[in-house]
Amino acid sequence: SHPRSFFSFGEIKHSLKYFCTESPGAQSIPEFVAVAIVDDIQIGDSNSVREATPKKDWIKFFEDHPQHLEWYNLQSNESVHILQRMKGCEWDDETGEINGYDQYGYDREDFLAYGLKTLTWIAPKPHAVLTKMRFDAHEHQFESNKNFLVYQCPDFLKEYLRYGKRFLQTAKKPTDMVIFISAAMVVLTVTIITALAFVAYKKKKGEKSEFGNY
Repeated sequence: SHPRSFFSFGEIKHSLKYFCTESPGAQSIPEFVAVAIVDDIQIGDSNSVREATPKKDWIKFFEDHPQHLEWYNLQSNESVHILQRMKGCEWDDETGEINGYDQYGYDREDFLAYGLKTLTWIAPKPHAVLTKMRFDAHEHQFESNKNFLVYQCPDFLKEYLRYGKRFLQTAKKPTDMVIFISAAMVVLTVTIITALAFVAYKKKKGEKSEFGNY
């Protein structure tokens, strides 16, 4: 059997997930909201009104590692078109196995999915095939996404686990996370792997969306 890792505290598999919402023109809520979650515990958030803010238990970590906040702030400085998205990684601290995923949805339906096990974009519906082809053609973005899922996300996760071991052990895990958007209210159960959150996709003013009329 494998020796227990010093990261271990009751769970073998750990996860880092990003849930985002984008609501252009919203009056009562920020247009962009992003939440970072480690093992189903929220560690920080960022939105278009203010820069990334860590939860109080994580303030010292982000003070010592400012590059993490810089990365989060860069994610919110985009012009956007509304989509659904969940992006993150899982790490088994016994076997070392890493699994990453990047899932898009549109109008609360699955649209595209990328996984480390396939290293490809998968279009579950015919009207997503054209977008899959466009995504596959962007080699630089493809490699950047792969690099994030294989290296950056797991590195972030391990750093957060190393720093937040005591907090993650004692924190009460939420059963549900509720994210409000201007067009609709979507309840996301963070313990369900297929949960999706609304996220931004780049769209310059006047450009046709890569997602067409879907």
